[in-house]
Amino acid sequence: MEKEFILDVARSEWRNVEMVHQNIYKGNWMSVGQNRAAICYLDLDGEEVFDNFKGYQERLLSGEFYNNPGGIQWNFYLFVIRDSFEGKDKKLIENDEIYARKYLLEPKEFKNFFRLEKGSDTPAPNVLANWKAELEQAGLIETYQDTTITSATKRFIEGNPVPSIQKRDATTTNNVVRLQKIDRLILNASYRQYPNVRQYQFGAMNLITGVNGVGKTSILEAIELSICGKIFRDSSVEFPTNSLTMYANGSNSPFPFSPSNLGLYRDRDRQWYGNSTMRTSELFLSFNRFNYYNADAARDFTEGNTEQGIQEAVSNIVLGADFSRIIDRVDKFLLALRPALNSLTTQLQKQRDVKEKSQAKVAAFQSTGDVKLLAERITQELSELRPVHADKISIDSLGSVDLLINELEIRLEPFERSSHVIDSITSHTHETTKLRDEKKSI
Repeated sequence: MEKEFILDVARSEWRNVEMVHQNIYKGNWMSVGQNRAAICYLDLDGEEVFDNFKGYQERLLSGEFYNNPGGIQWNFYLFVIRDSFEGKDKKLIENDEIYARKYLLEPKEFKNFFRLEKGSDTPAPNVLANWKAELEQAGLIETYQDTTITSATKRFIEGNPVPSIQKRDATTTNNVVRLQKIDRLILNASYRQYPNVRQYQFGAMNLITGVNGVGKTSILEAIELSICGKIFRDSSVEFPTNSLTMYANGSNSPFPFSPSNLGLYRDRDRQWYGNSTMRTSELFLSFNRFNYYNADAARDFTEGNTEQGIQEAVSNIVLGADFSRIIDRVDKFLLALRPALNSLTTQLQKQRDVKEKSQAKVAAFQSTGDVKLLAERITQELSELRPVHADKISIDSLGSVDLLINELEIRLEPFERSSHVIDSITSHTHETTKLRDEKKSI
């Protein structure tokens, strides 16, 4: 292991790096304002770390942990660096939450741990909006609406899906104000019973405290309501225009709030988040995806022990709850469409089989030798019937056979009830024999 390389990385990121035990170092991770933000331990070759991890961390971390009460206790880190290790050892260390956050890393991983990815100047695409646009283009707009699955799939199968939504012209939108800072919030009597305090003045950072049931969530949802016109947790509830008043951006005029004006919130959604809708407003979904952190989904992600549970939690955090709802409806659509798809697949295979057999027959008749031989046979048989125009029949003038149709119908009237299909040399031979026997009988 390149110990000096690792120590150089630690010294470049921390302050006051010093050895506290053999091959174990400690340093301070500083904040932007050069205040101590975290206490970090670096283990480069601790022998007992895997054999008796509980005793190891008691001796290494407990004293320093209890000597630093307050917020710093939330920011203890232990980095164990090894050239190689087993998965069970990584799980043992990193799943332990006592005293510190812990990481078992290779030397290169330790260096990359402190490297921040440079953000893009281009806004990330709205994955959900793009997906909705693709579904809409495919005639599946009802996968993200509230119509019943049964009626929606029936319309899709019959070729009568709900028409697509036309995009709103940017020139017809309301004058959307960019929200930079919320200054003041006034809760009127028509907005819930709690909290008891009805006016709030906000600073650059705000801490809301209180026991359960006093209205902490109601304050946050009042902010959400004033911006979105709806509340994510109960979007079906309609609030009157006089529910609240919010002041923002240093203005003395109230921030526009009109829950019944869906166009106002659709325009905010389009200009702020790039999400376009026509029949309703989904601003509250975008706001909760990008601005309000989904703590419930974060907890589900942290505590998730199944692949499906973790995937759902990540989807809710990164893509929003609406994404999971659409996933569920798309799965139900697929299930409802499956019988029709199976039926069409069966019909298609039958048609392919018919096509394949027909192509085989065409290929057989396109063979020059077979066609010429069959023509000779037919010519010979027609001559033996001695029709009036028999002298005009030849291999090179088979078109004249049409002239004999009427005469042949009369002469062959006794055979009218017989069926003779000739589509190959073999069938010609068979049908000729059959015809001769019928002729002799008559």
